[in-house]
Amino acid sequence: GDGEVTATHARVVIGPGTGLGAAALVHARGVWIPVPGEGGHIGLGPFTKRDLEVWPHVERQGPRVSAETLLCGSGMLRLYRAVAASDGVPATLTAPEEITQHGLSGENAQARETLELFATNEEVAARYQRQFQHVLVDEYQDTNRLQAELVDKIAARHGNIMVVGDDAQSIYS
Repeated sequence: GDGEVTATHARVVIGPGTGLGAAALVHARGVWIPVPGEGGHIGLGPFTKRDLEVWPHVERQGPRVSAETLLCGSGMLRLYRAVAASDGVPATLTAPEEITQHGLSGENAQARETLELFATNEEVAARYQRQFQHVLVDEYQDTNRLQAELVDKIAARHGNIMVVGDDAQSIYS
């Protein structure tokens, strides 16, 4: 929230990539202790009016939509398909890289909206900027351009960001 930052309060660590890794850092006995978790499995729900229109079209991997369903590379493809279905047009793009390219160039309206929903919605960004005061991204070498923009957007308010990666282990190599 908008409360005061306390140096030893727990931190949330997120790591978008092929999935959505999440953990906590807890300060105890004078040291920071990592607590792994399955944060990518938390439920995700619509937030804006447009989200409510797109939501029924999201491909699910079970009865609900988890954060990991949409906030990863394959999630961008799911979101694009849902936007296209909501608009009643065929989803002609088949890879996150195509969606990013066509969305940034403005060649495809649904790809452009997917990027906006995925990373640039100001209302949603402001909510997460208040929630996360420190951002640590592990396996950064596996993030794509849009995921990097998402992480930058979340960290923009406080400027507390750290990334860790090894290009020799990249899934894109």
